[in-house]
Amino acid sequence: MGMSNGMGIMDEDAMDDRRLYPRSSSMPVSLASFGEPQHHTIDRHAIREVICRRCYTRQSSKTNNCISCGIQFGEYHCAVCNLWMSAEERPYHCTECGFCRVGGAENFRHCTDCGMCIDASLFAQHNCKVGKYMQNCPICQEDLFSSRSASHEMPCGHAIHWHCFRELAAHDSRCPVCKKTAETHERMQPTWNAMAMGIELQPVPPDLAKAVTIICNDCERTDENRAWHFLGVQCRNCTSFNTVVERISMVGPDAHAFLSVADPHPSQRQAAEEAAQQRGQQRHHQQQAAAMVHDTEVPSEEQERLFREQQQYQARYMEMRRAEQQQQVEQMRNEHDQQSRGDRRRIRDGFNGRRRSMGL
Repeated sequence: MGMSNGMGIMDEDAMDDRRLYPRSSSMPVSLASFGEPQHHTIDRHAIREVICRRCYTRQSSKTNNCISCGIQFGEYHCAVCNLWMSAEERPYHCTECGFCRVGGAENFRHCTDCGMCIDASLFAQHNCKVGKYMQNCPICQEDLFSSRSASHEMPCGHAIHWHCFRELAAHDSRCPVCKKTAETHERMQPTWNAMAMGIELQPVPPDLAKAVTIICNDCERTDENRAWHFLGVQCRNCTSFNTVVERISMVGPDAHAFLSVADPHPSQRQAAEEAAQQRGQQRHHQQQAAAMVHDTEVPSEEQERLFREQQQYQARYMEMRRAEQQQQVEQMRNEHDQQSRGDRRRIRDGFNGRRRSMGL
C-alpha cells in the first residue's frame, strides 16, 4: 500500500529534529548531498504531519487534499491508519481488526471469535475457532492476520493462503499441519473411487502380500488385518484413502492365505458372492422340490383353480408383451419414416443446390 507522490510524511521523531534544528524552508534547496532513498518501516499511527510534494506545504495528516494547492493525495484516505492509496483494490478500514484491508467492505464481515474479516458469502458456514488466523501460513510462513492475500479455511479448521493451497493441492491433498484431507469428502470421493477401481484391477501378487494395521488420518480409526496395496489402503469407516500403515503383521504367501479370509480382494469377494448365490439357488430348488412333493396332497379342485389362475396370469403377461412389442415396432417404423423423409429432403436440397450453382 504505497503513498501518493503528492506528499511527504513527517512522524514525531522528525518533528523533534525540526525543533532541535530549525530550517528556513520545509524542503532542502538541493538533494545532491543525499544518498539513494532507503525503504524503512514506520509507525503509521505516529504520523502527525505531511508535506505536499507540489507546493511543499506542511499540514495535518488528517486531510486528503492540500490546504494550499488543493491537490488530492490519494483516491482512498484513512485518517486512522494515515494511509493514502489507489481505490483499485477497494480498500476499507475494519475497526475490529484495527487497520485497513482490501476487497470491499460489503464483501466481508468481521468474526469476533476468529478475530478476522471473513468472506460474507462463507460467513454462515465458516468454522469458528479462536485465534485461527493469529498464526503464520504453514506454507510461506507469512502472517495470516495482516496479510493482503486471500486466506482459505480447510475442513480440518486450519487456515492457509489461497494461492499456497492451490500450489499444495497440485501434489498433496493433505493439510500440512494435521495431515487430514484438505478437501471435503464429497470432492475427494471420485478420486477415492478411482483408486478403489485401480486396486480391484491390479491385485497384489501373493509373494508381495502384506497384512497390515492402518490408522486413518481423517476419522482417526485403527483397523487391523488389512490387505496392503501400493495404491493405498481404504478406510472402512469413512472410505478415505488418507491412511498410514502402523504395523506389518504378516508378509508373503502366508499373508495372502490369511487375507483371502480376513480381507479378501474384490475379485475374491466376487467369487465368494457368486458361490453363495449358487448355494442359495440350490437351496431354492430343493425347497421347490419339497413343495412339489407337498403339493401332491392338495385337493384336485384347488389344483385346478391354481392352474387356471396361472394360465390367466400368463395370458395377461403375453398380452402386455405383445402390446409392448407392437409399440416398439411402431416407434421404429416412425423413426425410419422420419429418417427416410430427412434423407430424401437432404438429397433434394443437394440436387437443387447443384442446379443453382450450375445456373440451371
